Amino acid sequence: MHQIINKIRSSSPASDALRKAQMEKNPGKAPLQLILDIEIRWTTLPSMIKRYLDLEKFIYVAMSECNSPIDVLNREEQLIMSDVLLITEPIARAIEYISGQNYPTCGLIIPIINGLEKCIQVLEPSSKDGIKFKEKILDSINLRFKDFEFNSVLANATFLDPRYKKVFNYSIPCNTFDQFSILRYQ
Repeated sequence: MHQIINKIRSSSPASDALRKAQMEKNPGKAPLQLILDIEIRWTTLPSMIKRYLDLEKFIYVAMSECNSPIDVLNREEQLIMSDVLLITEPIARAIEYISGQNYPTCGLIIPIINGLEKCIQVLEPSSKDGIKFKEKILDSINLRFKDFEFNSVLANATFLDPRYKKVFNYSIPCNTFDQFSILRYQ
């Protein structure tokens, strides 16, 4: 996908063909450009995939204008990209929400990670590779955030925020244990 996007973006005839095809199909709407993800900004991957899939029917036309065209994604690869988009969009939204600068974020971590895990669990990818990707993502979440609810700073921040008082999965931190003892033993 990177090669296709780079090829179209670096070729003036291909870029013009992409723009022209969009204007013919959607008169009155501003033409969209392909987005290339940035490796250090993980949240750009879903944007790149979504834009590619949105413009996919125009990409064939644009690629035909290149001097040395390369193969575009086939149907199976598009299906896999749709599954990757399905799974990465909730992760990108969670990252953006946790990365806020205008509100405290420490108390958000436990509810966001729990919600993210549950959200990904109910997703149903349609390809075998999409199912494997979903399993790998869930394994990674479980590995990276194992027992994070027992982190005293996160637990206290979440407990003190009234919106998230009963968000804990485990009974020890908030339900059966005296809730104020978490604060007392700090």
